[in-house]
Amino acid sequence: MEQQPGPVNWAPWNLDPLPGMARLWAWEAFAHGAEAVCYFRWRQAPFAQEQMHAGLLRPDSVPAQAYEETAQVAAELAQIPDVSTARADAALVFDYASAWAWETQPQGRDFSYFRLVFDAYKALRKLGLNIDILPPDTADLSAYKLVLAPGVATLSAPFLDALAIHQGIALIGPRSNSKTAEFAIPLPLPPNLPGLNATVARVESLPPDVPVPLTAGGNFLHWREKLETTAEGIETT
Repeated sequence: MEQQPGPVNWAPWNLDPLPGMARLWAWEAFAHGAEAVCYFRWRQAPFAQEQMHAGLLRPDSVPAQAYEETAQVAAELAQIPDVSTARADAALVFDYASAWAWETQPQGRDFSYFRLVFDAYKALRKLGLNIDILPPDTADLSAYKLVLAPGVATLSAPFLDALAIHQGIALIGPRSNSKTAEFAIPLPLPPNLPGLNATVARVESLPPDVPVPLTAGGNFLHWREKLETTAEGIETT
């Protein structure tokens, strides 16, 4: 897990982290399963594009603030016994192929797969939940009480099989299972999920200034799907 040792050079504004943040971020990464924490960079470059990006050493090779914090983390790690990795209660499916698919066909100027996934991640973290990030071909969901799969373009057969017997809650986000592996609209129409009698009949992308209010509060933003179903207990929009 790459960490910053001070101000970076690529953000709209590049603030100096508070004292102790380099140590805190390292321990946060380890707490969430990181096998290694790496710092960019060792020494701040005095030349070229990234010369304003901080390092563990200043351009004159004098230790910067994060250098001592990094040394403290190293000393602390040496005193801690090995620990096993704990599995989270919630899982979030992430798929690079879906990011490429929706970049190729956003269908709306501001549609972003990364934002969709990150919004789901932020919501879970604000609730204090730990999250395992799963690949799209995951074949076993039995350990998770909650599974989120926002915008996965093609749901794999192993994942669908695992979803069919999953005993927890599954939230399948917009545009899910809406493409074949060859990037065509599948038949049966999406989402074609086990046990769900619903078909996405029509979709639309929404401009940022045209939110669609929801009866229970909140709004549709960016994307809306209209469902058809003959099953009781499923609402259509």
